[in-house]
Amino acid sequence: MGIVHQCLDKTGLIQYIYIMRVKFWGTRGSVPVPGSTTIRYGGNTTCIEVEDRNGNLLIIDAGTGIRALGNELMRRGKQGPIYVFLTHFHWDHIQGWPFFTPTYLPKSEFVVYGHAKSADRLREVFSYQMRTPFFPVKFTDLPCSFSFVPVDEDILKIGNLNIQTIKLCHPGGTLGLRVWEKKRAFVLMTDHEAGLKDKQPHLYTDYVKFASKADLLIHDAQFTADVLPTHKTWGHSSYQEALQLAIDAGAKRLGLFHHAPEREYNDIDRFVDHCNQILERKDKSLDVFGTMEGMVFTL
Repeated sequence: MGIVHQCLDKTGLIQYIYIMRVKFWGTRGSVPVPGSTTIRYGGNTTCIEVEDRNGNLLIIDAGTGIRALGNELMRRGKQGPIYVFLTHFHWDHIQGWPFFTPTYLPKSEFVVYGHAKSADRLREVFSYQMRTPFFPVKFTDLPCSFSFVPVDEDILKIGNLNIQTIKLCHPGGTLGLRVWEKKRAFVLMTDHEAGLKDKQPHLYTDYVKFASKADLLIHDAQFTADVLPTHKTWGHSSYQEALQLAIDAGAKRLGLFHHAPEREYNDIDRFVDHCNQILERKDKSLDVFGTMEGMVFTL
């Protein structure tokens, strides 16, 4: 499910490699929703794993999906620093952190990036939810090591991955990410109200440029167009708005993301079908899908 490149090893045999690997561990917004009607797309809140070709690991957001990712990293015996990027600090993007098993290992190292004014403020985001009476283990009791790096609209380098950030339209502020290497790009724009033009930190054309020709664009699609008038300033987009931005940006794939808690699997299926109908009417070519837990893309 993605683009895989060929190269020759020292024996002259063809080896297949990827530039980066993207895996979804949580695709919901607001609250986790386990159950029979959500199982296909998953019920965990936001968490995405991005790995470069050398095994450097970037985790985007720490919703409840990070718990299962932590268990997987334990099975892999992941060594070296783990990089964590928080798009913002709302509950559904940090609530899984206390259950992330690697933090309970003395040898674990974490470098945490987030939209904050200082490293101390970023540390406070993690420590506050682990205070008494909210959680039995204090953040200061964790045996692992942390480095906190406040970011705004910056360009970062993690392993082979280049990361550019942009401010999105969401209460309290949030950051979108463009992660790229060797002309392969993954763009995440979650918790973004694309239609609130007068409140945007940037012009619409800036967001189109940010997502330009992305191999994989993941965009907030919590709402439908018919409910937007009663949800202004909530900081989320409709799937129709996500589709239009993807078309305007010339993205190759669009993943509908941050599913509302009440969305059942047949709802998301219907949204994807409607997107495909719109694309057919506009005579546009674009791969649209609903993001699912466990889904993997190689770019």
